[in-house]
Order: sequence, then C-alpha cells, then structure tokens
Amino acid sequence: MRRVALVGVGILAAGCAPSVGLDASAHDHARVIAPDAQNEVADASEPASDASVLDSADSPGDASRDPSHDLTVHLVGTSADTGRWFECRLLDDRNRLRSLAVLTGLTSPTESFALYGSVPTTPMRVDTWIDDDGTLAWSPPPLDRAWRDWLVGAGPFVVPVDTALSPADLTAPTNVLAADFVGHMTGFDAHVGFAYELTLRVTATDRQVGLYRTTLPASGTFDVNLRGIVDPGTEYTAFWYIDLDRSGSYNRYGDHSAMLTATALASGLSLSHDHHLGTTTQP
Repeated sequence: MRRVALVGVGILAAGCAPSVGLDASAHDHARVIAPDAQNEVADASEPASDASVLDSADSPGDASRDPSHDLTVHLVGTSADTGRWFECRLLDDRNRLRSLAVLTGLTSPTESFALYGSVPTTPMRVDTWIDDDGTLAWSPPPLDRAWRDWLVGAGPFVVPVDTALSPADLTAPTNVLAADFVGHMTGFDAHVGFAYELTLRVTATDRQVGLYRTTLPASGTFDVNLRGIVDPGTEYTAFWYIDLDRSGSYNRYGDHSAMLTATALASGLSLSHDHHLGTTTQP
C-alpha cells in the first residue's frame, strides 16, 4: 500500500453508484440543446503538479481555459423527489460514456451542477434519470423516470431538466469501456449531515469526467463509486470538499477540502481515506 498525506481535510462521498443502461437509439422526448453563450463558468485556480500531495487551498482547473466545452445542468420540479438518487450521463455519438454525475439524494426543488470541459465535441447526448423505485439501478418507466437531451454546435451548454415533462424509456445498455473510480472513506462522523462534493478531471486536459454529491452519513464510513469513467494509464485529479459553511459551493477559507493526483491502472483508480488522520492510501 502507498501512503499519501493530504494537506487539508479530504472526504469522498457515500453510496455506491451502479451502472444504468441508456439507449442511444431512444428518441422519446429528446430535445436538442443549443449553446448558451451566457452560461457562467466557475472561477478556479491552476492545479498543482505534485503527483501525490496537493494544497487544499487550491481548487482544480484553470480559470483561463476555454469554457465552450462546459456543460451545466439545471434540475427543476423536484419538490416531491427529496432524497431520491439522480444520475446524469454524458455520452458521445458512439454511445460511450464520457462523463458521469451522481447526486445520491436530491435536497431541494431545484438543483444545479456543472461538468467543466466535459464536451470535447458534438453531437453528444445527456441522459438523466431519477431512481423512483429505490433500487439504485435504472428501471424502465413507470418504475423510474428519465430524460434525454442532445448537444449540438459550440458551447458552453445549459441543459434544463424539468421533471414535469414526459419521461423517455432508456432501456438498452450504455457502451461503457473504461474502468471505475472507487473511494473507501472512514472517520467522517464529526461532519454528519453536511454536504460533500467530489469532482474528477483528466489532469492533462482539465476535462471533468465525474461529479459525486451526497450528504455525509451518521456512520462516518462510506464508499463512492463512479463507474466506467477512467481510462488506464491516464492521470486524474480528484478534488473533494465538505460544505461546512452551507453555501452550496466551495469556499477555500471555510470548507474542508483536499486534492489528489494519481494514474489509473487497468483495474481502475481507487483510494482509501481516513478523515481523522488526514491520510490517503492507494493499493
């Protein structure tokens, strides 16, 4: 085991994000999303280059990067969906998974998130679904609800997901060729009930391939799984924080956070983190 000390307090999120089948040929309630030039881009600082330890005061990304590849998703009409699992999948025209966002439990009538640099080219599609039957796996309607949007042209892109719209039936499996990102987390019982968010990016290009958002559980011990998003031999930067000031976004002066850069193996990218010790190990 390789032991890595992190500057700051690092966490990964609760729950296990299973794969869900989504069909490239389904067109039920599919919409074409044109670029939105007014989409705001979050400010971020340049990532550190150290392969094992990154300063928690810095967040990943480069503020000077081109925002035209960004995707922002606005989820509305979820008043009755509090606590339900939500997934967003970005797929290319060959049905390959390029980026994955997981919200383990919806918390408000409206929620938003961004996948920065996640749209390398178009056309691409955005498949989203809510886990109504509580299985943590996609079930065709009426058991679960799903929606589909298409990205065309140049970005940045904004996708509104209105749960009042008729859902699509996304039944065929996604063509997932990459490996999994897995985190095993312990010692977070001091922050029960606070929001957590992790982002995963390709270090060389700053393309965001993963987002995981959850609420810290009472046990303080949990796993995070982002399936099918890391390529063996590619270096990734993971950044995670606890939203201690409850602002809904990262505050470098008020939140606990940390970063880690590592290269994915054939088996994927995995780590274990102890919050009390502030250390991370990798197999």
